[in-house]
Amino acid sequence: MRETGTRPHPVRGLVTLLGVALLGGTAMVAVNTPQLALQSVPLGMETGEGSADVEMRFERADRLAPGAEVRFGGRLVGRVRSVGTDGTEAVIGVRLEGDSGVPAGVFAEIRLPTALGSPFIALTPPEAPSTGALLEDTGVVPRAHTGVGPDLESSLASLGLLLNGSGIAQLASVMEELTVALDGRGEEIGRIRERGDRALELYEANRDEIDRTVLALDRVNASLAGRRELIDRGMRVSADLVSEVAASRETITALMDTTTALTVQVEQFTSATDGRLTPSLRTLTVLLEDLEGFGDEVAPTLDALQRFVTNFDVAVRGDHMMFDGALDLPGSLDALGTGGEVRAGRPLPPGATGPPDAQPPVGGAP
Repeated sequence: MRETGTRPHPVRGLVTLLGVALLGGTAMVAVNTPQLALQSVPLGMETGEGSADVEMRFERADRLAPGAEVRFGGRLVGRVRSVGTDGTEAVIGVRLEGDSGVPAGVFAEIRLPTALGSPFIALTPPEAPSTGALLEDTGVVPRAHTGVGPDLESSLASLGLLLNGSGIAQLASVMEELTVALDGRGEEIGRIRERGDRALELYEANRDEIDRTVLALDRVNASLAGRRELIDRGMRVSADLVSEVAASRETITALMDTTTALTVQVEQFTSATDGRLTPSLRTLTVLLEDLEGFGDEVAPTLDALQRFVTNFDVAVRGDHMMFDGALDLPGSLDALGTGGEVRAGRPLPPGATGPPDAQPPVGGAP
């Protein structure tokens, strides 16, 4: 009996190689074309000449994709061109077909036709009479004129959850936990409610003052915001000042110690001289009051003496007599008391008074 060997058929190897090549090509296409999706495929609508781009702002744009329809009165007037966000709102770019006739001021709403359908944008005419302006002229639908319709998928999911009993079971658990938490705390809850009522009454009684305070705080915040650059410069200068103070810390500490020691010494001096200083101050006060009154009396006297000297100098002219009007207080006292003997260098005889010409000479009678 003869044995026959089996060899790989050439066609089978070729088919295997072709399959591997097709699989590799498919993988390369899938990796290098991640943007390939149904919404990126042209859907057969030509906007034609005169098409206009409009920007619409929504609170959110769940499941809305580029290529979604834009309808006005049941008529297809455009498609969604781009879907993005500015960080707070959804920004939808729409391209309207030429001569769409959509008026300005329309209300745009994202709707879902069926639970498994694709969202589209429905445009509703404005309630106010049209002024003739078109949406393509304004180019913007603001956030106040947009909305999001009910999501049938989410509504059906919530309804199914409720019908399956999951929601009711969770509600029962919540009620049981609340019962356990509030058991035996009726008085505390009542006190909390009373405190809340009093707080609300106090707020209502002082509502005007609270409103004024809030408005004042708002104005202060606005003023601070308007002077932000000035405040920043002040903070930088303050930082430099704090650095200088920190560098001079030892000097400032020594100055404060010296000031403290001086204060202690002043306090000790004041306490030690309090009994003697007070009478001296009273005496000084009386003396100053007397000097103040004396000044009022001396001024007219000096004025009169000045006028006397002036008049006497005018009245007596010549070489026979000349009056010296200068006030010599020591000489005047000597002339009045001793007759001028002290100024002349001669002592008076014992018991003698009067002018020097009327007195006997020193040593007795001639």
